[in-house]
Amino acid sequence: MPRSNTIPDATASRWQCVGSLPVAAATLVALNGLYMVLVAFGNITDFGTNQAFVQHVLAMDTTNFGAEPGTNLDADVMWRAITSETLQNIAYVGFIVWEVATALVLLVSVQNSLGGT
Repeated sequence: MPRSNTIPDATASRWQCVGSLPVAAATLVALNGLYMVLVAFGNITDFGTNQAFVQHVLAMDTTNFGAEPGTNLDADVMWRAITSETLQNIAYVGFIVWEVATALVLLVSVQNSLGGT
């Protein structure tokens, strides 16, 4: 019996499914979920370094366009700076909680979209 050059139906449909839009979308969502896991992991394991950066950004202490940090700050901009260390820490922990929640939602949605329970 001569061999056929066609792929059997079961194998063909499996490979066609891999390239389908739902699988492509699930892959992108899974990659975003993995990225958020890595971001949250980095913020948790290197808490002090990232906390200092967040405090610096929230304090807006370099909004003086090239002058020494903390000098010649514009009062029209500085009214919205958050200088309370407690509020800065609450904001940073809130960022981490948001990252973890985002990662969980993304990964659970991938599992659900691929037929998991």
